Amino acid sequence: MKLFALIGRRNRTKIKRYWNVNSDRVRSYVERTFEDDGSTPPTVDFEYVLSASKDAFITMRYVYEKGIETNTGWLADTIVEGTRIAILDIHPEWENARQKEPHPETSFSLVNISTA
Repeated sequence: MKLFALIGRRNRTKIKRYWNVNSDRVRSYVERTFEDDGSTPPTVDFEYVLSASKDAFITMRYVYEKGIETNTGWLADTIVEGTRIAILDIHPEWENARQKEPHPETSFSLVNISTA
């Protein structure tokens, strides 16, 4: 949420507007999940989804060690797509850009595991 606050007001508005128009799927998913569990669903708005997803990398990275706490995880696909659209409004030439990464150098020697 801190990172989102650093985005300019015009782009925050674009992202929220996109989310409001396209959030039916995530809203119904969260509501259904809570109802299936016998719980009262939260108000699934932009702030809820942003807050629930704020530590998603850490949560998902250690999911097998710690599990996922209630009201956390990743729900922000729609926010990501809205952000992408806001960025492409500024830089349309980036639409088909792909990140190039250098091939990693490792300290491990190549070992043929079939003969090792």
